[in-house]
Amino acid sequence: MKQKLKKLMYMGFGALIALIGYSLGTNQSENVNAQTEPTVLEEVVCRQLKVVNEAGIPVATMLANKDGGIMAIHNNTGIRVADMRASNNGGSIGVNNNAGKLIAIMLVSEDGSSGLAIRNDAGTPVAVMLVSEDGNGVLAIQNDAGIPVAAMGRYENGGRLVIQNNAGEPVAGMGVDENGKGTGSFSSPKF
Repeated sequence: MKQKLKKLMYMGFGALIALIGYSLGTNQSENVNAQTEPTVLEEVVCRQLKVVNEAGIPVATMLANKDGGIMAIHNNTGIRVADMRASNNGGSIGVNNNAGKLIAIMLVSEDGSSGLAIRNDAGTPVAVMLVSEDGNGVLAIQNDAGIPVAAMGRYENGGRLVIQNNAGEPVAGMGVDENGKGTGSFSSPKF
């Protein structure tokens, strides 16, 4: 009962403030601006913040979700072209084309490794840079079907380069053997 009375008191106080504001606003003969100079706020606390362009279309959004936060950038037509977000694994940054299709993404995967993927207009990854399961850096180039055709990486003996055909079969390779010497193979490289 006390809570209901408290709520009614707050509602009455709010209505009184609104009534005073309304009467002051209607008694003015000229237009009144709330502020003429920008105001600097020390802190804004909210769950979602939207910035809109002159047409009222959101061009930037910040919000909280179950995994953390999301920051999204939209073009002037409202299509999302970039975002940065938190996830259970860490974070990710995505870049979209003007149609809103994801073209590039940098993220942390479930196993804690990180990667960067560049996609073609069809959405197929064609260039991938990542940290392998053993902690080494790898760069892979893929064809339009997503099949790897070239890979370069660091392995226990040094660097390795593998060239594959459009079916993903290795046809040439270069690397470093266990003695620290260069080695290469054509047709069916084995390292």
